[in-house]
Amino acid sequence: APTAVTLPANANSLSARENHTCAVAAGKLYCWGASRRGQVGDGLDDTVHNKPVAVANVPKVVAVATGSLHTCLLGADQAVYCFGDQAYAQTGTGTVSSTDVAKPAKVPNLSGVVGICAGVNHSCAVKTNGTVWCWGANNHRQTGQSSGDVINKPTKVNSIAAATKLTCGYGHTCALMTDKTVKCWGNNKVGQAGNYAATSSHKAVTVAAGPHTGTKFPLLTNIVQIEAARMSTCAIDSGGEIWCWGDNTWGQLGVGKTGHSVCQPDCMGKTCGYDGCGGTCGVCGSDSDCRDNQCLKCVADCKGRNCGSDGCGGTCGSSKLFGGCPNGWICDYETGQ
Repeated sequence: APTAVTLPANANSLSARENHTCAVAAGKLYCWGASRRGQVGDGLDDTVHNKPVAVANVPKVVAVATGSLHTCLLGADQAVYCFGDQAYAQTGTGTVSSTDVAKPAKVPNLSGVVGICAGVNHSCAVKTNGTVWCWGANNHRQTGQSSGDVINKPTKVNSIAAATKLTCGYGHTCALMTDKTVKCWGNNKVGQAGNYAATSSHKAVTVAAGPHTGTKFPLLTNIVQIEAARMSTCAIDSGGEIWCWGDNTWGQLGVGKTGHSVCQPDCMGKTCGYDGCGGTCGVCGSDSDCRDNQCLKCVADCKGRNCGSDGCGGTCGSSKLFGGCPNGWICDYETGQ
């Protein structure tokens, strides 16, 4: 049953991962749980804290984000401080090392931050100007960089601007935009980046609200809150409706069934036309047209017409230059005369 956690003051920010939890109360940071790599911030490794521990030597704290084995906090000074595992440079100190960051260390060259998130082995921040900066593991391109190499310092995600909030999953990252759409990048193997494809990308892609309509994907709009889990993501719109996408092995999307939300192309009974996922079911030859998702050979029709189009790209009549009419005459294309 739920049990109250005792803190010196009321909490206003909370973040939890697999084995540790942190909360902000009255501008101070408190963490508890496993501190295998120093992620609780008390300077100790391989310890377990079954009650909150105050994290010392930090400015007034505004928000906190927990990764798998590291933790980052946002200070009232709009700077970011991280501690714990830095095997993938996820603490932003510029170092890849098996030696943990035992106590909060300020992430260098990063200022004007208004929001943060932490994935399993990466971290991101959004600035007052709407730009997004990420660092740490990039094996799924979750930091927004094309190279799969570890990003050891905050690096701008060039494919995104005008972001307001962030959320980090295991290997993907999502941002809430000023226009209330959502953009995601990184791992999309099970659709967690929301772009209806099973491919990962370092470029931010706007989340779609449904399958391809034949011209475009309808976009998810009017979103006010986003939250990423390990391999899935959910959002709340301005009307209070919840939207989820990604891994659904255990029914975590809440849609009444299991099965991932990657778009499944539908070409059953089709020889051409859109497959519902941005692709096609086939391309017709030069002598046929796609009609109702079938390639049908075009039959020229000049019955009752001595000029104008034959319906198959040709002309009724002998003179193509004048639409089938003799020189000096013009064709009434509606009647074909």
